[in-house]
Amino acid sequence: MELAPRRQYTVSELTGEIAEILSTEFTNIWVSGEVSGLKVATSGHAYFTLKDAGAQIRCACWKGSYRLLRFKPNVYRDW
Repeated sequence: MELAPRRQYTVSELTGEIAEILSTEFTNIWVSGEVSGLKVATSGHAYFTLKDAGAQIRCACWKGSYRLLRFKPNVYRDW
């Protein structure tokens, strides 16, 4: 059996395809999980990991959106 040739994507092409799929297939959703590793950059953007027992997603919250949050996540330190 002969395999079909693989398509090679550039990083830009792949992220564009992923963005298109996500924006059309996942509209108006909420995701819940534990915020971990929160870092607010001097730019005002917040970077963190959203996780549960089975998976994790690396996230960015842009300055304009972070500023409009009704709450600000706290950094918890157990020391």
